Amino acid sequence: MIVRNYQRPDPALIALIGHSIAKLADRHAVPIAPELDPIEITAPPIGISAVIGWTSFEMGLHVSAITGISREARLVRARAAIAWVSTVGLGRSLNQIGVLLGDRHHTTILSLLRKAESMRGRDPAFALLTTRLLDRIEQAGGLQAREARA
Repeated sequence: MIVRNYQRPDPALIALIGHSIAKLADRHAVPIAPELDPIEITAPPIGISAVIGWTSFEMGLHVSAITGISREARLVRARAAIAWVSTVGLGRSLNQIGVLLGDRHHTTILSLLRKAESMRGRDPAFALLTTRLLDRIEQAGGLQAREARA
């Protein structure tokens, strides 16, 4: 559609309309109640997806590989780290972790947790990885990470 003969509105008319709107807004404004406490804004909780991303970065793996179907040792190791940190540091359930790790069954996540506990005791690199992930959770505001260290 082509608009022809468009005329610019008169600036005085625009000023009058703006002034009228401002007067209406002032007349119908709701006063702020001083007796109400201000709302405390908190950061959103850290999710398992963040832990998956951090683990992907730390281990140099693609997220799609971690959540995929491969049983390659390095991917199982990454999943074990994610499962352990998500349980200990975030307090997430086995089902929640399983859904985000490629829709895995909760018993698979339980197996990964047992594997992670074993690896933390005998593999210093794995223990360092999980400790770094817990540090990231703590820096991002995850409260349970501090409790996990106690």
